[in-house]
Amino acid sequence: MVIALLACTAGSLGTVNERAMAVAGQAIEPIIPGATLQFYEIEGSSRQELLSAMDRAEITDYSGDFVYAKTNWYVSADGPTADPKIDYITVTLPRWRHPEDAEDHLVEAWRKFVTRLIQHEANHVRLVHEALPDIEQALRNGPTASARWRFESALEELRQRERDYDSAASHGETEGAVWDSVPNR
Repeated sequence: MVIALLACTAGSLGTVNERAMAVAGQAIEPIIPGATLQFYEIEGSSRQELLSAMDRAEITDYSGDFVYAKTNWYVSADGPTADPKIDYITVTLPRWRHPEDAEDHLVEAWRKFVTRLIQHEANHVRLVHEALPDIEQALRNGPTASARWRFESALEELRQRERDYDSAASHGETEGAVWDSVPNR
């Protein structure tokens, strides 16, 4: 029996590799250990244009709310006695390749915003990896007939941890991952 479930939101994997946060080709190329990154490209030369570009991308989270970034994951187990595994964790982030004449304050504001956004999503990745032993324990504790229910319950607990984290962090706002808060100059 294959048991699998998908969850969306935002590792001992550590935190975002700060050296990887260097500007490369005018875009931040982050590394989040334990995750695959995908990007949506945005263009603009002002704070408002960048905000509008992210809004147009229509990235949505697990509840259907529009967000700037998100983390999707898929955990499966090949049966009630199999070890659960993370099939994938994908983090979706905005990427801005700023024009050469972009104002320095805008470039710096973007760098700070994206760094905080990446750290927020890295925390989602960490939560998934930290939950794996609990998911494995849930599969092992009890009769084989109820393994699927225990597995799905453990995944729901993980999704609830992610919702609680997003609620406590106001989806990254309390961590500074809010482009709206970047003042115009």
